[in-house]
Amino acid sequence: MPQPSPAASLRHLLSQPEILVMPCCYDALSARLIERTGFSLAIMDGFAVTLARLGLPDGSLISYGEMVDHGRDICAAVSIPVIGDGGDSHGNAMNVKRMVHGYAAAGFAGIVIGDRTAAKTDGDTPARGVVGRDQALIRLRAACDARDEGAGIVIVARTDAGSGDDFDEALWRARTFADQGADIIFLGTPCSDADLERFCAQVPTVKMVTMVEHGDAANSALDRLQAMGVKLAVDPLTPMTAAAGAMERALTALKERRPVIGAMEPAKLEDIAGVPRYIEIEKGYVAENGVLVSRPPAAVASPYARAIRPPRSAESEEPQSTPGHWVVGTLFAIIGVFSLYLASKAEDRVMYAGGIVFFIASILFIFWLIKKVTGGKH
Repeated sequence: MPQPSPAASLRHLLSQPEILVMPCCYDALSARLIERTGFSLAIMDGFAVTLARLGLPDGSLISYGEMVDHGRDICAAVSIPVIGDGGDSHGNAMNVKRMVHGYAAAGFAGIVIGDRTAAKTDGDTPARGVVGRDQALIRLRAACDARDEGAGIVIVARTDAGSGDDFDEALWRARTFADQGADIIFLGTPCSDADLERFCAQVPTVKMVTMVEHGDAANSALDRLQAMGVKLAVDPLTPMTAAAGAMERALTALKERRPVIGAMEPAKLEDIAGVPRYIEIEKGYVAENGVLVSRPPAAVASPYARAIRPPRSAESEEPQSTPGHWVVGTLFAIIGVFSLYLASKAEDRVMYAGGIVFFIASILFIFWLIKKVTGGKH
C-alpha cells in the first residue's frame, strides 16, 4: 500500500484534536532525534540552519538553493512531516512559486511564507520589519497558487506585524491571509494573553504560535493554548541551544583535560545513525559465481530506504473521485447497453456493426475512467 505524502501526513495530524508541539530542527541528526523522542512533526528553522550551515546570523545571508539542499537531507532522514522555513521568500512572486515547488520536491510537508523584510534581526527581538500589505499579499497568493498548481504543500502564512506595530495590523494580516487560502496562520511574535485570545477568536483557520514557556510552565501553557484554539506550538531553539551548550561544555572539559560528563555513548550514536540496520541490509546482498544468491527482505530494507533514496518529487495525494466521474460513467454504461440492444435488433450488418462498435467504445471508456479515478491501481 502506498505511503501517504508528507503533506497528507501533516493534514492528517492537523485533523486530530490535541495540540501539537513542534521542535525546530537544523540538520538531519537533529530531525532524527526529534522523531526518535516521539514528536510527530518538526519545522526546519532558518535561523538555526543559517547558524549550523554557515556559522552566521539569520540576516537573509543563506540562499534558497542552500536551504532547499539542506532541507532535502533533513526530509530524507525522517518519516515525520517537516515544515520548511521560507524566510523572506527570496524575491518576487515568481521566486516564491519556484521556492514552493522546490520545497515540495525536496520532501517538505509544508512551507512558511512570512511578511518580514529581507534585512531583519532574529530571535524574539522587537526590531523585525515587515513588508507592506500589498507585497505580503502577493507573496502569499503566489505560494497558494503554486500549491494549487500541483505542489500540494501545506501553506503556513506567518505575520510578524504584531511586533512594534498595533496588534490590529497583525489581526488584519492573519484574517486576510486566511481568506487568501493559507492552510495555517502563524503568529510569529509573542503577544499578551488578551491579544492571543483576539487572534484565536478572529482567525478562522488552523492557528500556530511560538511556545515561550518551558519546564513545568509549558504544560499549563499548552493547556491554555489548546483551550484558546491553537493547534501548533513551535519550540524555536531548544534542540540547538541544548546541543551547543553540551558541545561547549564537553570541549571545555577536553581542552582542560577533565573528564567529559554526559556525552552520548558511541554505540547509541551509531544506533541513531542506523549503523546496525545498514550492516544488516548490506550483508543481505550475496552473489556467488555470477548469480545473486540472496537479498535483504523488504521489511528490513524499507526503514533505511528513506534515508538513501531521493524524496518524492512532488505532492502525490490519492486520486479522488467526483460526482462528475460517476455521472459520466453511468451515462456511458447506459449508452453501451443501449448500443448492444440496438445491435441485437438490427436487420442489416451496418447497424449491427455500429451498435457493437458503440458498445465496445463505451466499455473501453468506462475502464479508462476507472483507471483515472483510482490512479491506475485497479
